[in-house]
Amino acid sequence: MLSKQNNVYVLGNGESRKNIDVNHLRTLGKVYGCNAIYRDTKVDVLVCIDDGISHEVYTSGYAKDNVCYLKDWSPLPAEILNSFVHTDMFKDTEVIENERGNKESFVLHGCDSKMYDELLDEGLKLVSDKEDFKVKMGKKQTFITWLELQDKVKDVPREYEGWSAGPIAVRIAVENEKPDNVFLLGFDLKSNDGKINNLYKGTDNYYPSGSKEIYSGNWIKQHSVNFKLFPDVNFIRVVPDEINSNAISSEVDEWKQFENIRHATLDKFENL
Repeated sequence: MLSKQNNVYVLGNGESRKNIDVNHLRTLGKVYGCNAIYRDTKVDVLVCIDDGISHEVYTSGYAKDNVCYLKDWSPLPAEILNSFVHTDMFKDTEVIENERGNKESFVLHGCDSKMYDELLDEGLKLVSDKEDFKVKMGKKQTFITWLELQDKVKDVPREYEGWSAGPIAVRIAVENEKPDNVFLLGFDLKSNDGKINNLYKGTDNYYPSGSKEIYSGNWIKQHSVNFKLFPDVNFIRVVPDEINSNAISSEVDEWKQFENIRHATLDKFENL
């Protein structure tokens, strides 16, 4: 019986997990979540990759009492701040800073203005929808995050460089909890209407609601690495409707080579 095994629940932010009772899941096993899920509920471990959402999470105070993995989280002493900010690296960027108070260390995340311009120019040559690409490139921003003396932040391991929050959360959950089963909820990968599929679309640090759906190939590859590395763990991706009845609930062709990943409908998951 699954109830007698070590189950872990990893939550993406696809719209299919909208009505999942996270507090109930936490009575059944450890729950790992990503990015803005903290706005609605606590999870046992939160994983953030993007600079803006990491700054938002920390500034909210959530990380003071709740375990968070944040990318490139390397505290620096306050006295060296000027040597970073007054450089060409952050020229023409919007500086976003939380209240310093008496804090004596900070984390610096930012946009290299020159590199940004080069990536934008190259990208515009390759894509057909240039406006959508500009939106997804985001703004030129620098984040200065002043740190409390004590918090529960852990740095995302460097070996996951280039990975997205969801696959990283799965990987950390498997390594930390040594589970028998990992349930993947809200990992929709695609949308049924070609538009972005995310519970937090149109809010701070997320793409606008009308954006095109995000390319899922990188997510699929990163999850594949996890499935391959942990053949003794059962991965169950929960989808909202009958299997293969629509884009969101479709099986992933690239995953059919792995015997340890299967799909279950939301109804079946609730019965379990």
